[in-house]
Amino acid sequence: MTFGGDSANGSKSGEDPRLRLICEPAAGTGRMLLHASNFSYRLYGMDIDPLAVTICLCNGAFYAPWLAFPLPEPVLANAGKTAEERTAKAA
Repeated sequence: MTFGGDSANGSKSGEDPRLRLICEPAAGTGRMLLHASNFSYRLYGMDIDPLAVTICLCNGAFYAPWLAFPLPEPVLANAGKTAEERTAKAA
């Protein structure tokens, strides 16, 4: 499992840790991705077995919907901002 980011803990300074990119190159049934879903909304996984990918998507849909149905980038871009910052940017 790899964590995206610049620093040793995988996140940029001042960045919301829930926006870290997490990639699981051998996802299997998605058990590690489900655990990682407690810490991040941006989860990606892959596997060589199509059945394992289907099972992973089913587990994601049941237990961590943002795993099976990723959040759109505009939503993630505003996730770490306060209401004042979002309205100031819109104006």
